[in-house]
Amino acid sequence: MRRKVLKQVVAVLLTAACVISGCGSSGGSTQTSGTQSSEAVEGTQEQQTVAAANGEVKTITVFNSGGTVPEFKDPVAQQIQEKTGFKMEYVDGAGAVEEKLNLMLSGQTYPDIVYLDSASPVRKAYEEAGALIGLKDLIEQYGPDIKEMYGDLLIRFESEDGEIYGLGDWYDLDPDPNVMVMIKYDLLKEVVGQERADNHEQPFTQDEFIQLLKDFKEKFPTINGVESIPISIEGKGWDVSMFLGMFGIVEYYTGNDKIEHKVRDPQFKEMVQMLNQLYREGLMDKDWVTLDWNQLEEKITKGYTFCTVDSNWIATRPNQSLRVQGGEDADFRSYKVVGNGVTAEETTYNSRNTLGWGDWCITKNCKDPVAAMQFCNFMASEEGQYLTLWGVEGEHWDYVDGKHQPKPEVLDSYRADEVACSRETGIRRYRMFVKNGEGKDGTPYDLVTKWEPTTDWQYAYQASADTDLYDNSYYAGLEPAGSTPEGLIAQKVADIYDEYVPKMVNAASQEDCVAQYEAMISNMETAGLVKLEEVMTKNYLAKMERWGVEPYSHR
Repeated sequence: MRRKVLKQVVAVLLTAACVISGCGSSGGSTQTSGTQSSEAVEGTQEQQTVAAANGEVKTITVFNSGGTVPEFKDPVAQQIQEKTGFKMEYVDGAGAVEEKLNLMLSGQTYPDIVYLDSASPVRKAYEEAGALIGLKDLIEQYGPDIKEMYGDLLIRFESEDGEIYGLGDWYDLDPDPNVMVMIKYDLLKEVVGQERADNHEQPFTQDEFIQLLKDFKEKFPTINGVESIPISIEGKGWDVSMFLGMFGIVEYYTGNDKIEHKVRDPQFKEMVQMLNQLYREGLMDKDWVTLDWNQLEEKITKGYTFCTVDSNWIATRPNQSLRVQGGEDADFRSYKVVGNGVTAEETTYNSRNTLGWGDWCITKNCKDPVAAMQFCNFMASEEGQYLTLWGVEGEHWDYVDGKHQPKPEVLDSYRADEVACSRETGIRRYRMFVKNGEGKDGTPYDLVTKWEPTTDWQYAYQASADTDLYDNSYYAGLEPAGSTPEGLIAQKVADIYDEYVPKMVNAASQEDCVAQYEAMISNMETAGLVKLEEVMTKNYLAKMERWGVEPYSHR
């Protein structure tokens, strides 16, 4: 994924779940004696609990890109405070995230803990400016649960200098479906019949998909007096990246045994020609370039948009509204479309990063890094995971036959209105260091999406396949630092890409689309693309050597 893609995903995930979290300390709190034993750390936590009971609560300041929580008073917050002796105080993380982070960096006014998009240049800027402290020694001494939970992945968070400056959120490989083609089910039944609409396992070919959009437009030129839209996408945040999986394209092209820009993948040219066809034939939303997620959500919630391509979980909220408006069949459901020249086994819809979406980092403004690490260790522990993702034992879940068992009314409440339930209970509000997978008792850490998956997820599971999954952590962070000559080339190349994507898609003819594609490649090479690819290949091979693995291939 490109930088702005990852940034938008993080914002959607965290904001949609009302997720605000953090770690660190702004004052001297109780410390361990320096031993690595879990008993010592547990003893420290007991001391912090006593301190909290005596009113000796320490404050942790946190910046999180997902927004802010004004109060720290819900049941989960109270449990966190009781178990750690820490109260979390939030710096407003909503709105222009990178602008705020840059202002804090320039003024050195950042809080104890910052959450940084791992693919953003701001992440590198904070590290290069010396704003982040190294965590390796702290983890070794005060992070036994971090070491256990991250395991062999911990080495992959090391920077080129061998130090760890942040730990990932939503780490370890998640096999769950990611990007899907989502089609409004009630309308699809009218166009192709219920039997085909119910067959999520059988992909649509590219030609079938285009014909499907045409048939929809012919059958439903307007819906409720509004001109219908066969397909709309979030162009402002995602550009056309959501279509990469349809053609088996990944972040970088490795067909020539080196790292090259994805536009060099022969299938990329095929992809933009398909999108250009959709645009020229009036099937693509004419406003796609300027749409952000909020605008796209408004369009698909009003019921006159037939199809979109995006992360399947973002349809949850619109689907809730659509079902209320038009019944259980009025929602968006997941399907796979296979591009020409690609088999169903070669699609790459499910791009996942084992290192997560972003990093939790302790800054040099933190007055007590040891206490901050102790807090982070609890939040990263299995107990911390279940507390932040499931809620409070006895109130939101129980142990039944040695396993976590959610209270049905709590789960129903969250699925009915996740924002209101999260605000009331604290569930999913303070999550951090989230590990994909299951706990020791076999129950999933992420209760909401993994426990008895909703119908939205069930359709996605049917449409997706194991072959769609690939780990893009191998390709993350290969671009040179922005302050280097090669970093400037990378920015120029990215700007050229942003400039030409809408030119290719919105071209007046197929010939013009191809001409724009060739002009894009030419301008990228003039800007220094070959030199950039050489640097990224060098960085890639060095990264594989640090990790101790062979160069990765998604196919």
